[in-house]
Amino acid sequence: MILFVGDLLGSFAIASIYAERHRPSTMVLLGHIGPWHPKGLAGVFHAGIDIAWVATDSFLHAWRDLADSTDHRMRLGCLDGRVAMIGDHLVAGAYGLLPDTIRRLSRQPADILLTVEEAPSYCPGGGEQLDRLAGAMGARMIICGQAESYVAEHRRLGLKVVGVGPGQAVDEFGELIEPGPERQPAGLHVSEEWRRVR
Repeated sequence: MILFVGDLLGSFAIASIYAERHRPSTMVLLGHIGPWHPKGLAGVFHAGIDIAWVATDSFLHAWRDLADSTDHRMRLGCLDGRVAMIGDHLVAGAYGLLPDTIRRLSRQPADILLTVEEAPSYCPGGGEQLDRLAGAMGARMIICGQAESYVAEHRRLGLKVVGVGPGQAVDEFGELIEPGPERQPAGLHVSEEWRRVR
């Protein structure tokens, strides 16, 4: 299983909870991740889960440096502007959609196209650019990591478009796996830090 997690906003406890519950092979963090903290993803690493990301943070340079120098579980690193094989799926990342990124990605196949900042056409203010890129790549799904809340819509030609809200998680089929901290079952303790930022 691949777990795609929306805006963590620095609350890595959420990622650790999801890792323990679902034991995915890979967790992909989308949107505003927050500053790296050495103990932040310890629960995820302890569970043997690989980490990748497409992020909008000003802390991104620290995450890239970390991927280059530490735990092999971060070897997938930043997916922005490239395609990686994750499990049985070709996963591409697009942040900012610069012309070079579009050109580079449009010449490569992908099953899943991840995006943050740019919105697919299902969103108000979104555009057809992501839909066209997904079509050129042969993608079956776009996952937008900065939606307000979970939404899944089937578009023409079999393209599924999924929005993932803060702290929510979907799987590689776009199914909602975790509804996010504000919608968790009673008894689950989520960090107060996340609630304050939220």
